[in-house]
Amino acid sequence: MLFVISAILLLGEWAARRTAPFELRDGQIHLLLPSPEQGITEQFERDGVPMWRRAHPGRAAPAAQKPPFRIVVLGDSIVQPAGVPDAQGAVALLQSHLNRYLDGGPYEVVNLSEGGYATLQEEQQLYAGVLDLKPDLLLLGLAPNDADEFTVHDGQLVMARLLDDAASHRAASGLAGLAFRHLYLVNSVWLALERVSLNWSSAHVDADHFVQQPIQRMFTWLRNGNAHMAIVCFPRLDVPLQPSTRCEFPTVGPWARAARVPYLDPAADYATYPLARIKLDHIHLNPTGHQLLAALLFDWLVDNNAVPFRAAKGRPPRP
Repeated sequence: MLFVISAILLLGEWAARRTAPFELRDGQIHLLLPSPEQGITEQFERDGVPMWRRAHPGRAAPAAQKPPFRIVVLGDSIVQPAGVPDAQGAVALLQSHLNRYLDGGPYEVVNLSEGGYATLQEEQQLYAGVLDLKPDLLLLGLAPNDADEFTVHDGQLVMARLLDDAASHRAASGLAGLAFRHLYLVNSVWLALERVSLNWSSAHVDADHFVQQPIQRMFTWLRNGNAHMAIVCFPRLDVPLQPSTRCEFPTVGPWARAARVPYLDPAADYATYPLARIKLDHIHLNPTGHQLLAALLFDWLVDNNAVPFRAAKGRPPRP
């Protein structure tokens, strides 16, 4: 029996070494999978919050002279946009729609979104110079994983909790620490279990600390700078959407309404489309999805009087 168990473990270790999405070097995990969050050119911290930047060669820089109405967009890879050229993303399309259909511009929509950013990082962006752009409106995009903290590891975005857990296991004394530092099978099993744990714990994180409180601080900061805020809360796209589907953060909508902050939850509109037609993956939109989002944003901003205009020449069609 001992021989059989040993053979199974040896076979498992051999298979794990051939298939693991990482390699162990000096007892540390180094990721091997290509990152969907490529192009990171700079890493730094601001007030203890990990930050990063990309070059964004397809993204237009803010105009040197402020136009009559400027919107600044903060968000993550959903509005960056990941997997879609900048020109086909909802932010670029929104600027085109505003200038085409409204008499009152010109309008500029400045996209400062960064893939992997959560509300805490977006708050730091605001403090670090967004007000220098003199926005008339800050459009904040909330993603379902905004209550998770990400950091850059091996050039890829990784959940900070995952790295903390890995470090504690490798620092353990005795056989447990030795196994985590040298055995691929042990680390592969741990990663599989960690994914399950993180999926569960993501629904139990302190959303008030990571999402609601930063939003309220940003609102106060903007108000003191004579700028306004609007919020979009994006849904997950890996589960069927219903007209009743709501934002992952249930306190944000009621707070926004009480504070008179325009608030859009596009899940009900997404639900009128087959998800395969608008989504790229579990969270990101494809070009058709961005066309839909741009039209929804235009209608929402106009209907909420969040942008000034003398007359509307029409509305952008939905795909």
